[in-house]
Parts: sequence; C-alpha cells; structure tokens
Amino acid sequence: MLDFALEEFPQRVELEHELMCTVRPLREEDEVALCDFMLALEPEERLFIKGPCSSADLFMDWCHSVDYDCNLPLLALEHGRIVALGILHQRQGGWKRHIGSLNMMVRSDYSGHGLVHLLIRSLVGLGKHAGLMRLESELMGGQSEFIDAFRNAGFDELSRIPDYVEDMKGQTYDCVLMGINLIPDEEFTGVGD
Repeated sequence: MLDFALEEFPQRVELEHELMCTVRPLREEDEVALCDFMLALEPEERLFIKGPCSSADLFMDWCHSVDYDCNLPLLALEHGRIVALGILHQRQGGWKRHIGSLNMMVRSDYSGHGLVHLLIRSLVGLGKHAGLMRLESELMGGQSEFIDAFRNAGFDELSRIPDYVEDMKGQTYDCVLMGINLIPDEEFTGVGD
C-alpha cells in the first residue's frame, strides 16, 4: 500500500546548523550501518529503548525481513552513516488497525538538528498515505526532547502515568502517551479492512 508514497524517497534535506541528510527507508544492505548506529548510541540513550538492542544478529534480521506494511523504518543518513531512525508500526488487523505507532532514536551528537521533527513529519505523511486515522508514541517521561518534538509536530499528550515504566537500570519514569488524529487521503481510507 505504501509503494507509491515510498517512491518519493530518498530525499535530500538540509536541517538546522547546515546539516545535510538523506532520508530513506531501511534496506537490506543497511545491516552494517544499522549495527554501527545502534552500537554507537550512548548508554543513556539505550536506557530508553523498549527492548534489547545489542545483537548484530537482531539488526541483520531487521534488515533482511523488512515489511514496510507492518514496520516501516525510516533512516536519516549523513555521508552514508545512520544518525537517526524513526519507525512506523502498523497493525494488520484487530481493533487498533487504524492506529499506527511511532518510535524514534537519534544519536546524541546529532541532537538539536531537527532530525526527530523531520522523521515525525515524514512518518505522519506515510501514515496518512497508509490510511491510518491516528498515530501514537509511547515515551518515557525522561525523553523531554522527543516529547517536545512530538508536541511541536501537533501531537497531544493523551495520558501520563506517574512512575509507571523503568529504564534498563531500574529508574522509574512517567509513561507518556502522545497522539495525533490524522485526516487520511480519502482514496486510502479503509486500507486495513
């Protein structure tokens, strides 16, 4: 369903502080770059990742089993090196099939360049094209840069549950659910039915 929208990629984009990036979906040949990106994340950044992300085999599997209709990883690259990753997760059935979920990761040395906003904007467009009616992102209260970026992109804070989640060191944080209602293109509504 996303083939037409994905034809717009790769995109070359100039961001804040004259950073030039290429934005495109993850491809099979990205396994080494993805592994380098994930392993280059600072320990503080890894604390906020929902699952274990230290296995090269896991990254290889991500690259070799990409299904853009279920999980669409969008990369921001500088000189061929991944500096940010945003993922649009879509359910293929059930009572939440009209709601997509977004996850973001950015290298700390590229923070403040507008990468999160760029990826959110791109993934919102792809979500509309896929016929989704809502997007959400579940964040930890300590991820203030991401919460601000989602808010600036039009997302609302739908709920905040105090001290509900723990990072990988056992530190508790609020669980923050951000969401936005989409107005999909009419020709794409009902895609998940």
